[in-house]
Amino acid sequence: MSRLFKLTDFQSLFQNSGNPNNGIRVLSPSTIDVDVLYREREQQGIYDEIMFGDNETNLIYGSSGCGKSVISREVAKSVVRYQGGKFFDGNSVYSHDGDKKIYIYYVPFLSSGPEELPGYLSKKNIEDYGGDIQHVVFIDQLDMHSKEADDLDNIFGVVKKSLDNPKIFGVSVKHIDYNFKNELHFESYKNGEIIGILNNKADKSFQPGVLDPRVIQSCADITEGRFNSNISTGMHLLRSTGNIAERSKSPNATLEHLKEATELKLRSHREEMIDSLPENYKLVLDATNCSIRNNTGKIEMNEVYRRYSDMSGCSKYTEFVNVLMELDKQSLHNGCKIERVNGSLKINSIFMFPEKESGNYNLKNLC
Repeated sequence: MSRLFKLTDFQSLFQNSGNPNNGIRVLSPSTIDVDVLYREREQQGIYDEIMFGDNETNLIYGSSGCGKSVISREVAKSVVRYQGGKFFDGNSVYSHDGDKKIYIYYVPFLSSGPEELPGYLSKKNIEDYGGDIQHVVFIDQLDMHSKEADDLDNIFGVVKKSLDNPKIFGVSVKHIDYNFKNELHFESYKNGEIIGILNNKADKSFQPGVLDPRVIQSCADITEGRFNSNISTGMHLLRSTGNIAERSKSPNATLEHLKEATELKLRSHREEMIDSLPENYKLVLDATNCSIRNNTGKIEMNEVYRRYSDMSGCSKYTEFVNVLMELDKQSLHNGCKIERVNGSLKINSIFMFPEKESGNYNLKNLC
């Protein structure tokens, strides 16, 4: 019988491609090692507060992708494993020195608000351990629920009503102005740290010799310069670079593949950011798009302002300038020419550049 197809000799660029714990999974943010590089101080700080601290309310904060949520969760789990504890439905019970019993609750984003909390604070199985128990509660994305101090009072009040003398850890992207008894700040990763983490992950994920070593440096530059040092995004870019190389049947993952991965991520990143913008920000973008339809890369700011004013019914020039500058900070406008004239900010023109084509794959040309 003739064969209708045959397998090619092409092999995956990733290690253990047929294994559930393969190289691609290593580059998933959910599999960040508990001993992730450059976070020893933060890990120790959380551990010490869990085990020995006496602060009722604690804030763990830092920019997206700096490791705070994963480290918080993994430190708690590692202590549980070390002490021979048990897990119940995402909550952890463990014993320390034979007599100190701690029950840990990890609460994810509360889509419906504080009323969801009691469901996460169930005390089932706790009677099996008896005696005095210290309750430790981690609440992720706390800043999404805390527009005012009263919001936090409400959240913490629900926790205190459900549990006796709880120790609460709020995990937040932003610093929250509240009377926390203890605060731990996660700094954004520096370029060299991003390189170290990506190298560590690449060694565990890619087959030996298939990754162009220049990819790591460029990926770190892009992660730091375009995505605010978000290490999850850096790992996504590295994983996507390998996937794109595989799809093209390339024996190596190169800068060209990283460039394509970056363009795809930037496009999706911009779409997500635009969807979350206030209405007046979207109107400025709409006004810009209308203005460039019949132009060749350069438009006058006055034309954009006129269109924005017509669309929004707002003639405040200062508001328009402030919105435009904020969009420029977020890289949603490419190249606003902003000058300071007699102490006042003035935008002379807005430049919208087409995609750059270049063989020199540094940060500027990639992004």
